[in-house]
Amino acid sequence: MIPVDGHDNFYRDPNSGAIINTNKSDFEKYKAISKNRNKFDEKIESTAKEVSALKTEITEIKQLLLKLVDGINTWWYRIYLMLAAVTNLVVYQGSDFQNTFFVTNDNGSQFNLTGFSGECLIKKHYSSSSSTTMQVNINPPENSGSVTIALTNSVTASMTPGRYVYDVVLTDSSGIKSRVLEGILTVVEGVTL
Repeated sequence: MIPVDGHDNFYRDPNSGAIINTNKSDFEKYKAISKNRNKFDEKIESTAKEVSALKTEITEIKQLLLKLVDGINTWWYRIYLMLAAVTNLVVYQGSDFQNTFFVTNDNGSQFNLTGFSGECLIKKHYSSSSSTTMQVNINPPENSGSVTIALTNSVTASMTPGRYVYDVVLTDSSGIKSRVLEGILTVVEGVTL
């Protein structure tokens, strides 16, 4: 080995002409730097894999959230359409009673009641165990949103005059119930029954 002028620990290999550093501490530093560089490269590769996995998971979460939001929007839209209107009714004892109302969309268009059924109970107060059933009819065409509630004169004749509560519940073909009308029903005493 031929020493290189002006550089301690550097020697030239006479056969290959390569310059060799014989300083072991410099060599150890080089190995440590190289090892750290490899660790850094591995860490970058591992981080890239984690980021890729997170992107996939975020995409899946986004798809689930979109499905959820779509379901909530459908649900909220149905609830919004089916918020109960409050209407107080007066029924004369011993008389036939009939009232028609319309269920509409938020934009005022008619709500399609195809496949819906209806029910209505009248009670003295909300927790009463006894009730009177009021007829509920979805009027044709069903896409008109028209609903008629009715009591026959024999039913109203049997009701004690006073205040009652009532609500009209519509059920769609999948079994989802929505209260569309509620309020106080006052039965006024009649002279001719």
